[in-house]
Amino acid sequence: MLTLHLDENIPSNIAEGLKRLDIPISTAQDAGLLAAEDEQHLSYAAATGSVLLTHDADFLKIADERRQQGASHPGIIYAHPRKFGVGVLIKKVAAVARENDFPDLENKVLFL
Repeated sequence: MLTLHLDENIPSNIAEGLKRLDIPISTAQDAGLLAAEDEQHLSYAAATGSVLLTHDADFLKIADERRQQGASHPGIIYAHPRKFGVGVLIKKVAAVARENDFPDLENKVLFL
C-alpha cells in the first residue's frame, strides 16, 4: 500500500476521507510544510517513502524537468481540481493507494 503526502492544495476533507479509509497519509500541515516550495514537498515525500498527491499542475513541469535531468522523484498523483467530486476522488485515490507500492509509482506521474 502507498503512503501519500498531500500538499496544501489538497483540501482537508479529502485528507479526512482518506484517513477514514485507513490510507496512510501526511499533510503539508502535519509535515510543517504550509507555504513551502514545491520541491520541499517532493523532498519530504521521497524522504518518507511517500507518493505526492496534488491538485497543483506545477508539479507536472517539475516532474518533466527532473526526468530530462535524469533526476528522480517519489511519484506524483495529479488530481485535476475540478474533474471529480470529493467522494469520487477519495475512492479513486484510495484504490490507487491500495493497489500499488512505493516503487510502482517512483518517477511516474499518475493522472486522475
